[in-house]
Amino acid sequence: MNTLDAKTLFFLALLSVRKHKLLAFVTFFVLFIPFVVAGLSKKPIYVAKATVYLKPNNYSTSAIGNRVHPPRSFGIQIAILKSQYLAQKVVQALPDSTLRDLESDSQYTNYQMKITNMIRKMMGKEPIVINPMQKAAMELRNARMDFKGGAGSILRIEGESGNPKVARDLVNAYIDTFKDISSHFALEQQADLDKSLSLQIMNAQSLLKKSEEELLTFENSVRSKGGKKGPVDVSDYLSQESGLLNSLRMKRSQLLLSETESHPDVVAVNQEISGIKKEISKLRSMVGPSSSAPSVSSAAWETFLESNVKMNRDLRAELEEERSSVRIISDSNLENMIIIDPPTIPMTPLMTKGFRVIILGFIAAIGGSVGLPFLLMFFRKPIQGEDNLKILTGYQNLANIPRIQRRHIPEINGKKVLRIDHPFDREEFWVFQKEFESFFLRVKRLLKMNKGQVLLFTSCAPEDGKSLTVMNLAMTMAAMGHRAIILDTDTVRGRVQENLGLPNSFTVEDFLPRNDGSYSRIVWDNTNLATISMGNAGPGFWKKNPEAVISKWFEMLRFQCDYILIDAPPLMASTDLLSLPAMIDGVIIVVRDKVTAEKDLLKVESLLRDHQFEVMGTVLNYSKSTHIQYYYGYEETSRKK
Repeated sequence: MNTLDAKTLFFLALLSVRKHKLLAFVTFFVLFIPFVVAGLSKKPIYVAKATVYLKPNNYSTSAIGNRVHPPRSFGIQIAILKSQYLAQKVVQALPDSTLRDLESDSQYTNYQMKITNMIRKMMGKEPIVINPMQKAAMELRNARMDFKGGAGSILRIEGESGNPKVARDLVNAYIDTFKDISSHFALEQQADLDKSLSLQIMNAQSLLKKSEEELLTFENSVRSKGGKKGPVDVSDYLSQESGLLNSLRMKRSQLLLSETESHPDVVAVNQEISGIKKEISKLRSMVGPSSSAPSVSSAAWETFLESNVKMNRDLRAELEEERSSVRIISDSNLENMIIIDPPTIPMTPLMTKGFRVIILGFIAAIGGSVGLPFLLMFFRKPIQGEDNLKILTGYQNLANIPRIQRRHIPEINGKKVLRIDHPFDREEFWVFQKEFESFFLRVKRLLKMNKGQVLLFTSCAPEDGKSLTVMNLAMTMAAMGHRAIILDTDTVRGRVQENLGLPNSFTVEDFLPRNDGSYSRIVWDNTNLATISMGNAGPGFWKKNPEAVISKWFEMLRFQCDYILIDAPPLMASTDLLSLPAMIDGVIIVVRDKVTAEKDLLKVESLLRDHQFEVMGTVLNYSKSTHIQYYYGYEETSRKK
């Protein structure tokens, strides 16, 4: 209940405009006219369009090449097209006439730079000056060009200008510059990949030569021994390979201090490390973990050396094939933009910019003309008098209850409670009583028209004086010969029964139908007033009992009295009684002058309306309205006489 729903906000906005018509009217035109002037001053623009297909760059068919340079996706190429770097390159390629158009008909405003220079000027520093080429690039990137992606890698490039030829030249310049930059990038990346593969091939060649020499050395050793083969000690070989592996790892660490993993030198070292690790792993598996002096048979050693030769030869062949493949497909990467629909000189101008400005101005004007009165209504002071209350709600105000200072209220039974039966030793008490009499007559007439008996009194907050109003109205009814029941449903601050101290005091459970069909009856011998409190039933009484039981409960009370006044908790705090619109004949909202906030009152009114309650009117407490005197022909000066 602490938030305003959309319906209430909409109602409050409409009410704000209705109350501040002149302010809304003036605000609308003050905001709208400058936008209209700006929109009409916009020149018609021409938009040249081209449709292109962007191919993703692919440098290799294997994982080796793509690890060095991954394919350039459609999103990456779009980012290049929208970059400041490409815009600057395009500006450098534009003819002088197009550059003059960018400067003379500038549509982009760098507000950040304006604010920065304003601050620098206030600090006594020189402003930052942007050279014409940078300004043209910013104009081109932020105001003149647009890139719209379609299905797949299809892209539409749009350029706009007040000159149709310039619009076409902008699109052509972007296409040509992008092609040049893409080709340049492709050549550089192709060179990097070729270098990387060449280094790997040289490395594979050296590994192959080393393995062939090791095999030849072993074969010569066997021949020198007359073909006799014995166990071969591989400890020296393992030691040499381990030392080489450690040195390569140190080399890689040094390279990574300044290069990335994709650098050709790092890739080559990684490849060499991988090959040596495979050799060491294979040899250790042949030796076994239990050998104190690592040795293998001559046949196994010969097989190991032959497998090394084959592995290195296959690696070299794979790398050479990879390099050939890269060189074959490199030409396709140079042309990664295919023009599907080339740009032409636009023949029909568009008024989109000026029209957009006017539409934006209309929206801003509507927002301002509604928003300003709304803010005045939302954040303004609370209810200011009877006229303000009537305009705000549209309901009749049934009573203006005057304020009586607490020090003037007599103390009865140790309590200071403002009641109509106080002695009339002051003028305020006389007005107070007469206002409640007039209040009752209005309520009586309304209930008679609606053939009703049950009135629900609610408010926005506890301090609005709701219980005081209910208690004194009921006492007025009783004094004028009508039987009235006060139903105090406030389980937190309900004090009506305590303040009145009547013999006819009951709880809601006393009137629930008994098993034998009987129910409690009120004895009206000595008084016309009775009170009913919630007792031990709690706030869930109205929801836990079926609707038929509650309906019977109200019916029993209707038969025993003339009027039932329900003192409900403030709706901003409790909504327990919102399920009873069928049992209640009318609702009166109690408002405290200069205390109850307008937005809270509208929220309560909207809540009651949403739950199908019939709001009969309002009561203004602490009122200083002159209508009080008017009702009775009362004038302050005559009373003093």
